[in-house]
Amino acid sequence: MASIGVVGAGIMGLSAAVAIQQRLPAAHVTIMAESFTVDTTSDGAGGLFVPNAPDTDVSLIRKWGKEGARHFFNLAFSEDSSEAGVYLSHGYELSTKPLEQLPIELEFALSHRRLNPEELKRFQPYYKDGFHFTTVIVEGRKYLPWITARFREKGGHMENRRVQSFDELCGRFDVVVNCSGLGSIKLVPDPLLKPLRGQVIRVHAPWIKFFVRTDNNVYILPSSENVAVGGTREADEYDVTPNPDVSKQVFDRVLARIPAIKGAKTLWEWVGLRPYRCPPRVESEIRRTADGRPIKIVHNYGHGSFGISLSWGTGVHVAQMVSDLLHASPKL
Repeated sequence: MASIGVVGAGIMGLSAAVAIQQRLPAAHVTIMAESFTVDTTSDGAGGLFVPNAPDTDVSLIRKWGKEGARHFFNLAFSEDSSEAGVYLSHGYELSTKPLEQLPIELEFALSHRRLNPEELKRFQPYYKDGFHFTTVIVEGRKYLPWITARFREKGGHMENRRVQSFDELCGRFDVVVNCSGLGSIKLVPDPLLKPLRGQVIRVHAPWIKFFVRTDNNVYILPSSENVAVGGTREADEYDVTPNPDVSKQVFDRVLARIPAIKGAKTLWEWVGLRPYRCPPRVESEIRRTADGRPIKIVHNYGHGSFGISLSWGTGVHVAQMVSDLLHASPKL
């Protein structure tokens, strides 16, 4: 029986672990992490399904996007929709400049259409082009516990520990899957990986039934219990303390562009550090430990603000690479 170790219990690690269980049902899968569910970045994310990735081959984005769309749309139409926090939503993709072609993330929408001039007037003078589309929203606060339960139901194990070196896992696991997010800065180490700080306001605005997503980081994303209003993208910032002045700036900026949010009552503010790498790293390698032993690793990190959108698609890809590595020669 193959033994697989997954480092990281955010949405990337959980998705990869469950995908591995589906592809290799006889495998013994263990997730190792310092933080679980409510302590992970995935838990507070907005969760709109719009798969994309910077500086990444289009064929790979489409591969990940198609797998993710199949998984999340099936969930949204299933009896697990409420428990998993995955449901259909409609809204707008807006651009500050004319769009020459359909944004790739809309290829995976359930439906989409370009906005007509009358519709665009509602968003001018700030936005000059856009689409209306239907996709899913994935609520991290519900989805992470749901997928964790699926992992445990299939016999998965969870271990609360900090992995400081891949060497300490050599001999225990046949393949190690690295979904450690920002931990990969030191664990790999990877100098291309950076934190991307995002501050979001959660508000009570039950009249908001549609989302708005833009190319200048203005958005509203309704969930079953509140609305996410954002946001910020601050590279190389590690402070996770919400800044009230920033929240006011964010809300005023959104209000100027989407007046329908007026009257919303702030519930709480949240800051997350997204692991950002250009391109995200989704690949396998066989490296040697300090004492010369080979260790098989699959890396899956650096997805930035597209983490939830890419989680299942890259998880399926990871499972494929794990299967391939189990039959690969350990020679370097």
